[in-house]
Amino acid sequence: MRIVASDNIGETRAAVIDGDRAVELHLERWSERAARAVRGEVFRARVRTVDASINGAFCDIGKGKEGFLPFGKAGRPDEVRQGAAIGVQIAREEFQEKGPTLALFDVEPGEAPETIASAPPLAERLAMMFDAPVRTPKEAEIELDELFDAALEPVVALPGGGRLIIEPVTALTAIDVDASGRKSPGGTHKLALDLNRAAAREACRWSPSIFCH
Repeated sequence: MRIVASDNIGETRAAVIDGDRAVELHLERWSERAARAVRGEVFRARVRTVDASINGAFCDIGKGKEGFLPFGKAGRPDEVRQGAAIGVQIAREEFQEKGPTLALFDVEPGEAPETIASAPPLAERLAMMFDAPVRTPKEAEIELDELFDAALEPVVALPGGGRLIIEPVTALTAIDVDASGRKSPGGTHKLALDLNRAAAREACRWSPSIFCH
């Protein structure tokens, strides 16, 4: 595993490379970085709403959208009540219309909301997360722009023939598996099995989830 990262004008692009394949692509715009919370940051948050129907609470962290704190099977922690100041860490960053997902984090009491610990730059965060070295595109002999362009293509060829057609919509990402051009000596059942296996592997890589902000 290795991280390939490059700073451009106003943004950082990075790829997580496993062997010779990109498994994650990250794009962080510096103008947006200060306005939203990123994974790993710690805040003293203010609980705005406790919602028993979804077993969680919405919290104001003082930056970006309100975060959601899921309670899990143990139920609502005693310290989480409407208006309370609690320590939280960003477990998952905000995406599209959804705010970040939070996890409880032990912090000293104080006024809320406020930032307790900011996250380091993108490449450093990825290096710590994957315990992997960071390389420049030149050092890694990888063209980051080509990886990003390929990930944005709506049609992805599958090994052995066939293709994926990817179309993001409001509530989901539709992925159509097209068998055109694929052949199998094992007959229709074997063809379908091989095609679906190849499609499942590639769908994980090339759907919009490969992008992490």
